[in-house]
Amino acid sequence: MSTTTRNHQANSKGHRSVLSPGTEAPDFTLRRTPDQSVSLSEFRGRPVVLAFYPADWSPVCGGQMALYNEILDEF
Repeated sequence: MSTTTRNHQANSKGHRSVLSPGTEAPDFTLRRTPDQSVSLSEFRGRPVVLAFYPADWSPVCGGQMALYNEILDEF
């Protein structure tokens, strides 16, 4: 059984293992607004930084995004 098959079977409830550095991320689609979606594949070939945080309106999460913008060149 291949590693890919084992990982898929072990993660059949939607959980995935952490990708190794340099591994291409699998495509996924998320809601941008209630009636719009965005897919990772829309950004293929361009640098992308993905940041997930629980609450855009919270001071901590808002500060996190501001910090990412300040150090964007480091990414």
